[in-house]
Amino acid sequence: MKEIGGYIEFEHYHGKQFHEEAIKLNCSRNCLAYLIKLRDIKHIYVPYFLCDSVLNVCKKYGVEVSFFNIDENFLPVVPKGNF
Repeated sequence: MKEIGGYIEFEHYHGKQFHEEAIKLNCSRNCLAYLIKLRDIKHIYVPYFLCDSVLNVCKKYGVEVSFFNIDENFLPVVPKGNF
């Protein structure tokens, strides 16, 4: 079974890039690491249903993590005043 990834498989892509001037990051965890450094993020809210790679990035950069649930429509369920 082929995995579902969150990035374009560059070895199979031969067209023009959609955003020529974009910062080229190859996966979500690298995007998160970039944003943590760029915005000096110290605390982040993430859903409980999440892979460890995101948590590992947060731990690596010393970001405090809070969790929230999601409903059957994958929408966040958080107590009022938390965001």
